[in-house]
Amino acid sequence: MPLRLTRNEWILFVVLSLSLGFSLAMGVLETCRGFGDLNYTFPLLALVLFLSMRRQFACPSVPVSTVDLWRRVPMPCLIALVYGSFRSGPSFIEALRGHENLQQFLWPVLIAPISEELLFRGWVYGLTDRLFKGKLLTFTNPFPVAVWVSAISFSLWHIQNAGSIGEVAFQMFYTLFVGLWLGDWRYQSGKISGPILGHVLLNFASVLL
Repeated sequence: MPLRLTRNEWILFVVLSLSLGFSLAMGVLETCRGFGDLNYTFPLLALVLFLSMRRQFACPSVPVSTVDLWRRVPMPCLIALVYGSFRSGPSFIEALRGHENLQQFLWPVLIAPISEELLFRGWVYGLTDRLFKGKLLTFTNPFPVAVWVSAISFSLWHIQNAGSIGEVAFQMFYTLFVGLWLGDWRYQSGKISGPILGHVLLNFASVLL
């Protein structure tokens, strides 16, 4: 039976989620850009942080099978495909036709999702799991605290994206659920490889059309 969070742990949960989300959103990319090409510095920083927190994480006593985890992928990717079709800018298909340089798609399709998973389902998840030792947030939800903190901070991370207030707010709302999905995958499998592949597929679907 998972232990109930104390009042101080609830305060720590809220402070940790908000402080990590806002501080990472406001500082990481600008700091990395100051040291050189973002395509290299951001993945390197994310990898260093991930390796600093690498350990065996708590998993459910009856984990979900790998097949069942992959069965959850099509629906989020379909939603991302629909959402991405309304965005401005060239699509991947247009780039294949020679309208744009394919190199510009390396960031959203590979570099950003891999780095974000190392940062959020890696370092943030690992930090929170150490602090809360696999505790569930409440008795009535299936997600441990580490999933919630990584998802909330991942959502707040997207506050830095360009666009109208409405667009940014929608993306933050959308990425909260994406973060819960990827965080649960991390929890159920005990590995980060699945969330990385899932995030890559999700981002690819969002720029496909």
